[in-house]
Amino acid sequence: MCVCVLTQTCYFSLQLLFSRKWVLDHARNQIITTFNEMRAMRIEAHRNYLQTLPFYTLYHRYNGAPPLGAAQLQLIHSQISSANHTLQQGVDQDWRTSCMQYPQVLDYYFNLVSVRLPREDDTVITEPVFGVPKDPPRRVKEKERRGAAAAAESAEYGRETRTPPPPPPPPPRTPTREQQHHHRKKESRRNRTGRTPPPAPMPYHR
Repeated sequence: MCVCVLTQTCYFSLQLLFSRKWVLDHARNQIITTFNEMRAMRIEAHRNYLQTLPFYTLYHRYNGAPPLGAAQLQLIHSQISSANHTLQQGVDQDWRTSCMQYPQVLDYYFNLVSVRLPREDDTVITEPVFGVPKDPPRRVKEKERRGAAAAAESAEYGRETRTPPPPPPPPPRTPTREQQHHHRKKESRRNRTGRTPPPAPMPYHR
């Protein structure tokens, strides 16, 4: 009993650890994937915005040192810096939004986990593949063998001492032709006399 409980506890603990790791890995991957998709969309919007700034094409062509006046160069630097700051704020907000969804994502993956424990009468519990084979003790085997032999001997003795049923009665005999002819002659004489013979007289005792 203790071995079965220990085995079941170890199995449940390992299953719980594996399920927990599986849920955490999938939840983290989902959060990171969602964040990367949101950041990619925001970076794309940032690039499109920079293309609309005045002198940005010239600024990008000359690698940040375009032939512009000081006022124009200061303006393009200010606009790019403001756009980069807005991009960083948006990326940080996307990360916070993704992290806020972490409990919901955990619940989703935890609900996908199904733990099934075998029944106590299952062969995987009653007859595990490891350990000493669970053969019955020798005394129990000997007792069972003697009991089976005694039962067989008793059944054989009952068959031998059983009283056989009585034989069936013989079928009625069919009278022969001579018997039938004699019976008809007797009946004919009786009919000619018209009466049956009187009964024998009773003995008289004084």
